[in-house]
Amino acid sequence: MNLEQLVPLLGKSERDEAVKAMLDFFGTQKTLPRPKRGEEDVYVELPEHKMEFVFTLAESCKTYKPDYLEGELIFHTLFFWPNEEDIARNIPLPLGVEIQANPDEQIKRLGSPEDGNPRLYLFRWGFDGLKLFLTYRKDEKTLRQVTYAFDDGCV
Repeated sequence: MNLEQLVPLLGKSERDEAVKAMLDFFGTQKTLPRPKRGEEDVYVELPEHKMEFVFTLAESCKTYKPDYLEGELIFHTLFFWPNEEDIARNIPLPLGVEIQANPDEQIKRLGSPEDGNPRLYLFRWGFDGLKLFLTYRKDEKTLRQVTYAFDDGCV
């Protein structure tokens, strides 16, 4: 599965068949662990894929539905850390992100960011129910981290 297939799954329940297939594809546990007491998130680390998934308790989201089970998790955030090979291959990224573009080029492509801190090389955009965060290395030319998150006020 690639990022273009993963991003549309953000905001979906762990019970969703496509989310189950994603977890199976990456060889993660069939049943996600529950958050520790007082916490709302479960992290699924996939270092061999340079990714991490975050699942959040459904009851902490604005779109909480009565048919969610107690303790049900929502696929909330996807972190991706591109390496030099990904950048050289110019792998496709969702929402119009150009993996080889510097911050100025991204802004030309995506429009002005909603928020961010250029001194920290961090920029944020909002797209129809999703948040996009781009973090650059200190050279200000190379992406360090790409984050896609479900924009629903989940804590």
